[in-house]
Amino acid sequence: GYESYRPSENVVNIFSMGTLVTEALAASDELLKKGIYANVIQVSSPDLLLGNLAYQNGYQHLRENLGVNGDLYLDLRNSSAVTASDSDLYPPRVIGPGPSQQASFQAVAGRRVPIVSIHDGEPGLLDNIGSVIGTLQTSLAVRKHSKSGTPKDIYQYHGLDRESVVRAAEEMLFKSAFSEIRLNDETGFKTLKS
Repeated sequence: GYESYRPSENVVNIFSMGTLVTEALAASDELLKKGIYANVIQVSSPDLLLGNLAYQNGYQHLRENLGVNGDLYLDLRNSSAVTASDSDLYPPRVIGPGPSQQASFQAVAGRRVPIVSIHDGEPGLLDNIGSVIGTLQTSLAVRKHSKSGTPKDIYQYHGLDRESVVRAAEEMLFKSAFSEIRLNDETGFKTLKS
């Protein structure tokens, strides 16, 4: 419902499991202050969402009911609407001999919505969401032997706290913004950075 919610630019999906939903929601609030919209999805059963049953029905719940997919969102801008302030995001690129080809590439940017997963277990529980739907993902999980302490201390020790989720979301958006694009014209494929 937010007017500036643009999956091609400022949206990330955060999948959380267990008690870490509080950290995911706090990270979502922090990201919103920065103009990044985080859809927080609480996973009650990774097996039902990503396991054999989900595989058998083509991950229907993930793709259709939750609307999480690997679709490429294109930001099409009229080349005359690209301003000097946009030049960092949409630098002119020559992809062919004519100026119209330069303008058409300058006016297109595409991204998928990246994923951050967070849970207080081994990484394998939620680390395959990105590969199932075809998008970038990072998985925040327990990767070293634990220590005793308060939940806040333990979350911070394992990189499962709000700040770690915010950093991971920003990193995934940055990586999705700078993916390689291959364009095909009559002379063959050209590889460019978006």
